[in-house]
Formats: sequence, structure tokens, C-alpha cells
Amino acid sequence: LWGNGSILGFRITNARLNGIECRGTSSVIANNIISGNNWAIYADLGASPLIINNVLTKNSAGIVCERGSSPIITNNIIAENNDGIGSYNGSTPRIDYNNWWNRNVNFDHCSPGPHDIFVDPQFVSTSTENYHLQPTSPCIDTGTSTGAPANDIDGDTRPQDADYDMGADEYKVTNIIINPIRVPADYPTIQQGIDACPENGTVTVEAGTYSEEIWLTKKITLIGIGMPTITGAHNHNVY
Repeated sequence: LWGNGSILGFRITNARLNGIECRGTSSVIANNIISGNNWAIYADLGASPLIINNVLTKNSAGIVCERGSSPIITNNIIAENNDGIGSYNGSTPRIDYNNWWNRNVNFDHCSPGPHDIFVDPQFVSTSTENYHLQPTSPCIDTGTSTGAPANDIDGDTRPQDADYDMGADEYKVTNIIINPIRVPADYPTIQQGIDACPENGTVTVEAGTYSEEIWLTKKITLIGIGMPTITGAHNHNVY
């Protein structure tokens, strides 16, 4: 990016070098999923882009700032990269309201903001590159409204709940309530399906044998399809 444009709502993957490069610009980078690149975003030559509500994952590094760059970095999920962010040669990134969950170093020559978090973002499925949020994700309602786009990557309105979410997806409660959680299609174990299910939701369990102890601690409906078996590997099968 050499001009002050915007990149909104793209999946950017497998570049030979970097996913997005900003050089001396004040661009907006929002609602993107940037994965499998060298660096997801590279800010250089005094660039000051607004980097907001993106998912940066499975890159060598999430964000690299060089030569006096000062990006605003807000509401992003920077997860499962080798490193999070590096700031060099007089750069001053402004960082807050992000989730950092990387393999090696989250911050090199810069510091987190007071509202940043450091936990598993709980994507629906990283193996299938489904970067929507599970209902138990810590990224729900932990973002900020400042600068946030009006819609998410799916076109859903922000916010859906009390506050704004981190990442490209704004968690939509109605989708989860209408569509049941399926075991093992969505979660391999019954307990994982129960834990992910919201109050008054439904978990369906396909035929098979499940060797586990079940804790049913909230108001949900658990439906067996084809008579699945919960085998007695513990003192009790269902609590």
C-alpha cells in the first residue's frame, strides 16, 4: 500500500513474502484474515495504518514495524504465529484491545496495551481455517468501539451483544442457538460440545461409543441420534 486506501474483508494467504505492506500511508486494514505468510502486516517508512478487527494467524510474525511507523493496532487476534509484533528503528505502534497467543515472543521492542489479553482465542476450527469464535471465546465483548467497523467479515452488524468483539468475526448468538452443536462433527467429545453450548442451546450426539464422564451444569438439551453409547469409564457417566 503506497496510498491511503482501505483493505476490508479479505482472506490473504500464502504470499511469498508479506501479506500486506504499508509504506508511508495511513490506510485502514480491517476485517481480514491473514494467514500463512512471512509477516502478516509490514508497516514501513512512517506508515500509520489503522489495523483493526483482523485475524493474523500461522504467519512467521503477525506485525512488523520499521523506520518511524506508528500503526494503531486494535481489536485484532494475533494467534499461532511464530512471533507477535516487532517494532524497530524509531517505530511507535499504539497497541490495545488485542489478543496475543503466539509460539515464541509476543512483543519485541514494544509493549502491550492495558486491555490486551493473552489466551487461546477459541476459534471454531483452525484445522479447517474456520476463524469464527466459539461461544466461550474470551475475545467476545472484550474489544472497543473506537474505530471499529460497522460490520464484520460476514456482513453482520457490530456489536451483536453488549460490547465489541476482537477479530474479524462478531460472534452471533442467534446462529448458535438456532443451529445445534454436533458431536463429533463440531467437537470430538460430548463434554466439549456441552462446554461450548450456550444456555437453552442444543447438542446432538451421533451414533458411536463415547468413553467419558459427562457434566451437565447448565440448561441445554442433549439429543442422541442413532442411540450413541456413553460407556462407564468413570465412577459415574452423567452428572
